[in-house]
Amino acid sequence: MNVPRDVLAWVVDALEAEGLDTAVTGSFALNYYGVVRATHDADVKVALAKDIDERIARAGERLARERMFRIVDDTTFEHRGFTVEVYPARDAIDREAMKRRRSVTLFPGLARRFWIVAPEDLILIKMRAYLEYPASTKHLDDVKLLLAARGDLDVAYLDDRLRRHGFVTTWERAIEGRA
Repeated sequence: MNVPRDVLAWVVDALEAEGLDTAVTGSFALNYYGVVRATHDADVKVALAKDIDERIARAGERLARERMFRIVDDTTFEHRGFTVEVYPARDAIDREAMKRRRSVTLFPGLARRFWIVAPEDLILIKMRAYLEYPASTKHLDDVKLLLAARGDLDVAYLDDRLRRHGFVTTWERAIEGRA
């Protein structure tokens, strides 16, 4: 058993069985895009849908019943020390990320495909997180590493969204290494 891989797959399967659209983000998306970082959790976005809270709760109940998951809170599920946090798409950044998500083979040797956010949207999500929690530079460090790892970013899309969401000043400091 590969605990992180299997736990993530079980949670995504349970959410999708409830009719929820998912997208992996955070460290697992970073790893896919070439930024290797150890982690003890996974982050999954879900598109807003009717009765979303109830659907997430039912997915958690199924995981607890069938896979012996511990329900940490309404959107956090844990199994064998590995946690998956589920985040409803809460704003324009998340909604665009859900529209632009892509289906990928996230784990070599596993035929199951996962939806993940595009690298540009991952940058925007990380920029928002940094601005919400500026005491921690983890998210900004992730952005810098992702920029170094990816030469194929949609720069026009990214520039437009940075301006639209008011991230330009922080972005410029990050690029220049002054943030």
